[in-house]
Amino acid sequence: MVSNESNTDPGADESTQEQRGEKIVMQHVKFSMVAGAIPFPLVDIAAVTAIQVDMIRKLAALYKVDFTQERGKSLASSVIGATVGDVLGRAGASMLKFIPGIGTILGVGSQVIFAGATTYALGKVFESHFEDHGTLSDVNMNELKSQFKAFFSKGKEIAKNLRGKQ
Repeated sequence: MVSNESNTDPGADESTQEQRGEKIVMQHVKFSMVAGAIPFPLVDIAAVTAIQVDMIRKLAALYKVDFTQERGKSLASSVIGATVGDVLGRAGASMLKFIPGIGTILGVGSQVIFAGATTYALGKVFESHFEDHGTLSDVNMNELKSQFKAFFSKGKEIAKNLRGKQ
């Protein structure tokens, strides 16, 4: 039976800016995990990077922050690149895919988690920065690096949980 009653709460279908930001981050985490499963070395990294830059663009739009593709890509690479171990892990997971058979399986498995975790961390870092009325021009890299490391740990758990649900 279809009801003709109108919704009594006018804001019931609207979500908060924070909820919309969380949705953007989590959608891009899932997209990144799929891209991380691309079996071709380095192609996966390029795909994940494009997804991460798109996420920053959408977060910037949500928080009404000016965005340029070049600056977004540069900042994403800088934040992730600032944690050398993470970059080496990302490239290492991708390079494992060069080994026939077991290398592909191990590389895909680790790259899927890594892609999800780095995307989550990057998204949360920029979401927090934009919530504090930050722009792409006033980024404090030391602060972002510190936050990234904390969010990365949580991102690994989230990515593992998401992978388990698939």
